Amino acid sequence: MKKILTLCICFIALQLLGQTPSQEDLVGTWKVKTATVTVGENTPAQQQIRNEIKQGLTNAEFEFGPQQDFRFRMPASRPASLAEMESISGSSWKWDAALEMVMIGSELDGYNLLHLKVVRKDNAVTFNLPGIALSMKKI
Repeated sequence: MKKILTLCICFIALQLLGQTPSQEDLVGTWKVKTATVTVGENTPAQQQIRNEIKQGLTNAEFEFGPQQDFRFRMPASRPASLAEMESISGSSWKWDAALEMVMIGSELDGYNLLHLKVVRKDNAVTFNLPGIALSMKKI
């Protein structure tokens, strides 16, 4: 009985460890399949802003280079109000394994331009920001 219990615990632990992303897993280009925006009040003006954020981020691409170079591309159809977001492209990135977070910026700014919490569950990957969840696909 102890052996069966030990095997079950080991199996569960391996499953949980398999869900933890690594720096090597992130290298490459990731495309936003869907953007879910929950920030803001439930007013028509806030709904319009949420829709613009969804429109600008859906099909956007995050590219994490092997030398910690970072590129960010938004679709040409993105709202003009989001154009400034592309200024993070050309920055560097680093992986914080303890926080399971990608930190984008430079050593000078403490990698503080953008933080993406990476969640992997059942072969699905989501990049989370406060109030925004990005369902991702590696391309």
